Order: sequence, then structure tokens, then C-alpha cells
Amino acid sequence: MKKFIWPLQRLLDIKKKQEDFARMELVGITEQIVMIRGQIMMQKTLLRGVFSELKRLEPQQRTQGQQECMKYAHVTDAKIKTLGQTLQQVEQKRKKKMEAIMTLRKLTKSLEQLRIKSLIRYHKELNQAEQKQLDEYITTACARKCLIQA
Repeated sequence: MKKFIWPLQRLLDIKKKQEDFARMELVGITEQIVMIRGQIMMQKTLLRGVFSELKRLEPQQRTQGQQECMKYAHVTDAKIKTLGQTLQQVEQKRKKKMEAIMTLRKLTKSLEQLRIKSLIRYHKELNQAEQKQLDEYITTACARKCLIQA
């Protein structure tokens, strides 16, 4: 009995590997997004902490602290803005990667369906060939019996 060989199996294997690799890249991108969001949260928390400390100070110390804080607040604000822009870029990258994964997944599923159809056709042809061979054996056996009896 011959073995089932599907000509597109190599392509299916390659597409599955590409999909797995794209998923790994997506995980890396998602980790980047989490890190950037964490940095943004840390910067915002740092600013809130400084402002809450200023509220606790006495009025004379508070004005002096507020002046110093306002000198450096724009630096932190600029960091937050650049992190936000970076976050948007990485999220765009993630969106593109998700679209690529979806197209790979659709292609992989369609190839798997083609493989299943081909396998079903192969088994059907194999059964037909076996049935044909059995019919020939039965016909031959009957012909021999008829010849022997005659």
C-alpha cells in the first residue's frame, strides 16, 4: 500500500512555522507595550508624589518647592509625551503584526482543509482500488470454479 504524500505539506509546515514565529514576535511587542505603559505610570506616579509632598509643606517652603518642581516638571512631561508617542508606534506595530498573524492563520487553515480533502480523496481512491482488486479476485475465483466444475 502506498503512503499518503501531499504535495503542499512543505508549504503548510512553512506557514505554520511563520505563524509561530509571528506569535513570538507579537509576544515581544506586547511586552514592550507593557514596559512602556509601566514607565508612563511610573513617571505620572512620580509627579503625583512630588505634588502631594508639596501640599504637605508649609506655605513658605511650598512656593520654593513649587518653583523647583515647575522647572523640572516639563522634563518629566516631555518624557511622558515621548513615551506616549513610542507607545502609539509600538501599538501600530502590534496591530500590523496581528493582521499578519490573521492572514497567516487563514492561509494555514485553508491549507489544512485542502490537506484533509486530499486525504479523504486518497482514502476513497484507496478503498475503490481495494474493492476493484477484491472484485477481480472474486471474478477469478468464480471463473476457476466454473472451469473446474465443467
